[in-house]
Amino acid sequence: MRSIRVWVVALILIFIIPVIGIKLRRNLKKMAYINGDRIEYIIQTGSRKEALPQIYLEELLDLSVDHSLYFKQFSKKKATEALLNSFIIKKVSVQKRPPSTIYIDYEVREPIALLGEFNGIGLDASRIVFPMEGFLSPKRLPEILLGFDTLPRYGEAVEHPNLEVALTLLQQLQGLNIEKIDLRNRRHSSYAKQEIIVVINIGEGDEKHYLRLDVRDYRRNLEDYRTLTREEISKGDLMIDFRIKQLAFIESLDGE
Repeated sequence: MRSIRVWVVALILIFIIPVIGIKLRRNLKKMAYINGDRIEYIIQTGSRKEALPQIYLEELLDLSVDHSLYFKQFSKKKATEALLNSFIIKKVSVQKRPPSTIYIDYEVREPIALLGEFNGIGLDASRIVFPMEGFLSPKRLPEILLGFDTLPRYGEAVEHPNLEVALTLLQQLQGLNIEKIDLRNRRHSSYAKQEIIVVINIGEGDEKHYLRLDVRDYRRNLEDYRTLTREEISKGDLMIDFRIKQLAFIESLDGE
């Protein structure tokens, strides 16, 4: 009798366990079909190769080893909104490539100048202010000092009475190695102290020209500067004052 029970139990196990296994595999396949694979790759493309660190993009998308998403759960719309919340990303397109890859094609803001009153703050051609430190590789950019007391808000267009003049000067000085444009005294209460200062690096050395421009006739002053001959401009650091019409006072700053 006991042997018959053993055989019955054995037969039950032989037939039931495979059925349970088949059902389990079917359920797992169903779950995989619903959720899809987890996101494994984020590939970034754009006009600049890997302009931003990969980990920064992952943080913006709230993706990490501890917080991963299934591919089908990933929303392109939400991802686009999250990426555009970054002050440094100007345009972005997000695409999903099965089974587990996200493509991010984006354009970062390109600085045309630094706000000289602050460290690592860039300004782009749209007048948008954004932090550069830790994101974009450092490169030589002109500093503009407009007279800010507090840092403008990131991601917003700068409004300042001196900004239009600064942009005009940058445009007119194209081709020259501009180090600094200082407009803090452009609207000084004392007429005698009103001036615009432009610092230009000369050649490959450390020689500089410090231009003191008239606040009303600065365009003509720059034209006059370009007409100065090599005989009129000696080597070394020079202060060139254009504030008196039709005159340029040239002073050596090397103690000669």
